[in-house]
Amino acid sequence: MTNVGYLVSSPKFLILAIAGALLVALVLVINGFAHPGQTFAAGGFGDAVVADLGKYVVLPDTTALSLRDHDFTVTAWVNASAFSGLGGYGGDWAVLGNRGPGGGGSTGLHLVMRDGRPYMGFFGNDLGSGNNLSLNTWYHIGWRYTKATGEMTLFLDGNQIASGGGHAPFIGIGDTFIGRCCETWDSPRYAKGLIDDVQIYDRPLTEGEVASLMNAAPPEPPEGPSGQVVILSSADIGPYAGSVASSFEAAGKTVVYKTPSEWAAMTTADFASYDAIALPDPNCTFNTGPIAAAIANASVWGAAVDGNIIIFGADEQFNHRAGAPNPEGQPFSDSMAPFVVADVGKTGAFVSLSCYYHGKGTGTAIPVLDAFSVGGFTVAHPPGCFHNGHIVETDHPAMNDLTDEVMNSGALLDLLSSQCIQHLALRFPGPGQCARCR
Repeated sequence: MTNVGYLVSSPKFLILAIAGALLVALVLVINGFAHPGQTFAAGGFGDAVVADLGKYVVLPDTTALSLRDHDFTVTAWVNASAFSGLGGYGGDWAVLGNRGPGGGGSTGLHLVMRDGRPYMGFFGNDLGSGNNLSLNTWYHIGWRYTKATGEMTLFLDGNQIASGGGHAPFIGIGDTFIGRCCETWDSPRYAKGLIDDVQIYDRPLTEGEVASLMNAAPPEPPEGPSGQVVILSSADIGPYAGSVASSFEAAGKTVVYKTPSEWAAMTTADFASYDAIALPDPNCTFNTGPIAAAIANASVWGAAVDGNIIIFGADEQFNHRAGAPNPEGQPFSDSMAPFVVADVGKTGAFVSLSCYYHGKGTGTAIPVLDAFSVGGFTVAHPPGCFHNGHIVETDHPAMNDLTDEVMNSGALLDLLSSQCIQHLALRFPGPGQCARCR
């Protein structure tokens, strides 16, 4: 997701913001987010959180908010009634943080006002400013981290006031809090006063964008993976590589390739920023080496998939057969690509199982499909292959052109009738094992 934001701006809701604009998703504060006794008062944008000792708001964990080992920008309106007696160290007015530190440096997130001055730190890895703030006054403060350069930056009322590079990323875990931090350091540190319009973005905003937030104008979404499909490069090899990619391009998407090492470094949020995740057939390969990276982090990319899913037990790209009349592999992927990306705002998946499981016995595990159900998918037939298939359901308009003739005739049977149309039959997960399986 790009520009993930949580805005505290009413006594009833935390409002989820994506791409700098408010969406329809509303999350009740009282449904597990607000600490008992939390109150609200008039703020700069509707109502604000009343911060005090023991009064705070709980957000999702640091990884889910793309704060851990990631670029981020956090902004908030604050109005302090005191800069001391805040618990713990006593002088940290906590705007946003985690319970840390724990397990070493850079594990304790504290975006605070320290002794009345804007300050940010990850524990033993901090940046301060010399700007003294006044009590009972509204200020707009921004905290930015850029992972590529290790730069920490502080903003006050839309202007950059401090910056420094070479800082390792924050790597702490656990819940994120508004109005609380640092309890494993000494004891919890809180805030006293009002906190309003807290926004969290998963990229470094420019100074102009931070200023626009101060003026209540969310930044425009940056150019990014919206409208793109990510493909694992090692799975798209051989003389017929690129046919699945061309199908997605025909569906209006831009294809982005990631090497295995790049794929391994991606987070669930990174994968979720794409319209689809694709693992094409690597030229009828009989081992899973080409998709080793996808197997290794199946739980990571699988968690991003909330759209339509295609799992194909054969080698659609090898069956494309360049130069052959009406190759069946291309019509198949041309039909499947629009289906995979049909749900706007969601991430679909195209998973070809190529020839990986040709000849494998019944019950053989298919670990790449742990992305959807851990241990749920297995091989469901004795060794062999299938020359004919029948489509039992095409209940989506994108699949109207996919017919039995497309699957069972064309180049592959014309050129080599002993070849397989399907190399695998799947045993699906049992009831309750796969929420997205039909």
